Amino acid sequence: MTAIRAGDRAPAFGPRLLINKLLPWIVLALSLAVTADVWYSDRRNADRAMQKDFDVHMHEVLDNIEERIGSYQNVLRGTAGLFASSADVDRIEFETYVRKLELERTHPGIHEVSFISAVPHEDKARFAEGMRKRGHAGFAIEPEMDIPLHGPVTYSVTVDGGVPQPVGFDLFTVPLHRAAMESALDPGSIAVSARHTLDEDVAHRSSPGVTMYIPVHRYDPAVRRDVHIGWVGAPIRIESLMHAVTAEIGRELDVEIYDGERMTPNDLMLDNNSWPMHAGSEPGRYQAEAKLQIANRIWTVALRSMPAFEARRDKSDNVKAWFGAGISILLAILTWQLVGSRSRAIKAAREMNEELFERERRYRQMFEDGASNAFLLDPSNGRIVDANIAASAFWGYTLAELRMMRIEEIDTSPQDGIHALMQQVTAGVVSRFESRHRLASGEIRDVELYAGTLDYKRRVMIYVILHDITARKQAEMALRCSEERYRLITENTGDVIWMMDADTLNFTYISPSIQRQRGYTPEEVIAFHRNAGRAPAPAAAGNMPKMGHRLHDRIRRFMNGDESQRREVKEIDQQHKDGRMIPVEVESTLLCDEDNIPRTLIGVSRDISARRKAQEEQQRFVSMVSHEFRTPLATIDGAVQRLISTAGHADEATRKRLVKIEKSVDRLTGLLDDYLTQERLDNAGQGLHLSQASPLAMLLECAESARALSADHAITVDASELPDTFLCDADRLQLTLRILADNAVKYTPPGSSIDLMGRNAPQGGIELVVEDNGAGIDADELPCIFDKFFRGRSAARESGSGLGLHLARAVVELHGGTLTAINRPGGGARFTIWLPAKVRNALTGVVRIG
Repeated sequence: MTAIRAGDRAPAFGPRLLINKLLPWIVLALSLAVTADVWYSDRRNADRAMQKDFDVHMHEVLDNIEERIGSYQNVLRGTAGLFASSADVDRIEFETYVRKLELERTHPGIHEVSFISAVPHEDKARFAEGMRKRGHAGFAIEPEMDIPLHGPVTYSVTVDGGVPQPVGFDLFTVPLHRAAMESALDPGSIAVSARHTLDEDVAHRSSPGVTMYIPVHRYDPAVRRDVHIGWVGAPIRIESLMHAVTAEIGRELDVEIYDGERMTPNDLMLDNNSWPMHAGSEPGRYQAEAKLQIANRIWTVALRSMPAFEARRDKSDNVKAWFGAGISILLAILTWQLVGSRSRAIKAAREMNEELFERERRYRQMFEDGASNAFLLDPSNGRIVDANIAASAFWGYTLAELRMMRIEEIDTSPQDGIHALMQQVTAGVVSRFESRHRLASGEIRDVELYAGTLDYKRRVMIYVILHDITARKQAEMALRCSEERYRLITENTGDVIWMMDADTLNFTYISPSIQRQRGYTPEEVIAFHRNAGRAPAPAAAGNMPKMGHRLHDRIRRFMNGDESQRREVKEIDQQHKDGRMIPVEVESTLLCDEDNIPRTLIGVSRDISARRKAQEEQQRFVSMVSHEFRTPLATIDGAVQRLISTAGHADEATRKRLVKIEKSVDRLTGLLDDYLTQERLDNAGQGLHLSQASPLAMLLECAESARALSADHAITVDASELPDTFLCDADRLQLTLRILADNAVKYTPPGSSIDLMGRNAPQGGIELVVEDNGAGIDADELPCIFDKFFRGRSAARESGSGLGLHLARAVVELHGGTLTAINRPGGGARFTIWLPAKVRNALTGVVRIG
């Protein structure tokens, strides 16, 4: 046995003890070093993320400015179009148009909208006199200044409740306005004035702003070209324009907008946090500036981070630093206590490493597992650096195959165009575009791409989000094809198809077949109706009637529940361009919006010359047949009357046969009268036999006639405040009342009540009403009951020709009145005759018959 001396163990014990003492400090030092490295790496990542977030805010601010300025330009272009398309826009029309735009809600920042006339100096006095004649009393172009061209404010509508420009104020006397308007003289140009202070708004605040001008050119037939007549201008408050943007970024970022390329106090138009960069204040950690071309002006937009924005990063960094230091100390303590527990130290290190790489893993997962097609592109050579699973599935290539491909192998665009587009994306000029991609299967798909740049391994890469829009493109193509088919149908049919705006009574479309039917082009007819009432009708138009005549009254009756006004068929005579008259059947229908308010009148005009000729032949035939029938009928009637008068001793059966013969003769005579009355009405035109007649006497006579048809109906007459007499064709109007009352008796069961009423109409004239409490009229038949020869389902059990209601409405319309029919809420039908009449001594009476 070998003896071991105490001194022999010292060399082994000394190093181990030293390791035991130093290891916790080594672990602490290494942990702090790792923590510092992680802290520094996270700080850099946070800096990049914050910089990217800052850059996104900068792009959003720039995009919002350009988008809003563009939308305001469209408002001015629409207003300029109003003056360019109309030869005479008055103040009421202008104010109504501007109010309808609801600019205070849709385009905040617009202070007012004005029309400024371009008045040469030599026309100054004549222009002012013309404005005074048009109702602008005391109008004058002020201030007085001897300049070649004046720009007086002609119309002005304030939007935000502030003080508008005074009418007559000469903006050409203000240098900054004159410079802007002189820059906007050519068609399609637009100009923005230099910065200036706008008057107080509704909150009594003055604020910086600019004025945007767009020229107005109108075609002058005298010189056969467009001439400059003025400008449409709109002062814009920059603070209100940018309110939505600055409210969104709050106090985290400082946005400043300067007029021009210099950042000076006099050029400052907006500072949302009152921390101007030109004042020499401490710069923010993140800041950027950009130049925007706004029409003829350059704006400088500056963005700087505020302490609230930067604190997001600093707070996170401090937490991680203290957390890492604490972990380091804890590891040192654990190592000191468990220096021999190597497995636990390795586990702690593994957990620490996992935490370090967790963030990278999450961001990687967002890219690879996202539902949107996404890929990275190297703009220098077009190589696909990486792609996610969704993009791989869309194209049909594996990820390994995609990483070996270039975008030119997928995109069908020319190679030069692809590289130019990548350069534009890198420069920030383009962020959205469309293209066509070839899949692995060979199929071509339409795609929409959104692109931006990012740093990847210290290189600038293009990050692209791809959407498949093939279905949308196919739908758009199908829609265009459908529109083309309908266009070919309307342009090649023999009938004239047209559409009319129910508010303005102007045609919005007329098919080219009108030139074959009447000799006019669609443009001539549209122009004539648009200018009707403002300028003399052109010689070529002749006495062409306007298709929208009485449309407003028709809409009023439809809105009051008269469903028969939805569809209307009438025959009119229209003049051909060569002067001859053409009979036309016009069938029109009211098209309503979702609130059942008529917005458009659509119709078909059909040449019925051949039909009219056939009707004339028919009428001649009916007249001949009537003449040939009346002679023997008169003979039979006379013979029967003599037989009845001398048949006092005849048996009962013989007397019944004689009465039956008499009724048959009367029925044949009535049928002849109905057809001949329609014939006389068609031929009579406006040739009414007018005389003074008592409306109360007509109602009483009608009631007696209806009572003679049925003793089982209760018939009342209520004539409240009717005139003693009024001017009408008494025979024809009496016939109309008898038709309505006879129908009420015929189509209501025994015991029903029938009310004949007369009263003064609220809109003037008088109303004669026939109503019953029967079953009413089927809703689907209501629009058709006044059509010639129409008979409803309930009329199948009764004899008739289908001419009565058609004849009744024709008589009323010859008087310049209307005949409407509705179903009463409690049951039954109400027919209302409205006639224009001058009320004389009032008379009130209620008579009950039977």
